[in-house]
Amino acid sequence: MTNTERLIEVYKHCKAQGTTMRFATGRYTGNGTSVVEALRRRGYTVNRLSSSYYEVANGPA
Repeated sequence: MTNTERLIEVYKHCKAQGTTMRFATGRYTGNGTSVVEALRRRGYTVNRLSSSYYEVANGPA
């Protein structure tokens, strides 16, 4: 399972619980900035919260 697939699964769990999914990128997180672009290519709306923190606002339609 890739990091992108793992984040998609976490997003599904967060959506089912009614919470917002947030994640960090960078050293020691396992997530590179390429994960953000991969999520966007798959139709997810990813907002940048700060320098290395992101929030997935909406999933694919």
